[in-house]
Amino acid sequence: RYTVIEPSADQVDFSRRFGSVVHYGDPARPETLRAARVCEARVFVLAIDDPEHSVRVARTLRRLYPALPVIARARNRQHAFALMDLGIGC
Repeated sequence: RYTVIEPSADQVDFSRRFGSVVHYGDPARPETLRAARVCEARVFVLAIDDPEHSVRVARTLRRLYPALPVIARARNRQHAFALMDLGIGC
């Protein structure tokens, strides 16, 4: 089972057609993470295209859920180092 948090309304509509549980919102916002019940997650996969947004999400996750395993896709070496500095696996 998985849950998706997606900031694009069009992508949310598309994904829901296939039966996916998709929450619309910005995963860098604590209220979005709470609505998606991230506190119950076993792992969080961070695959946001924008490196700055990805790092903001990673910071929020670390602050709210410090023990949650997070695996992220890095766009480049600088992005990977920024995520690793937050204890995020790339």
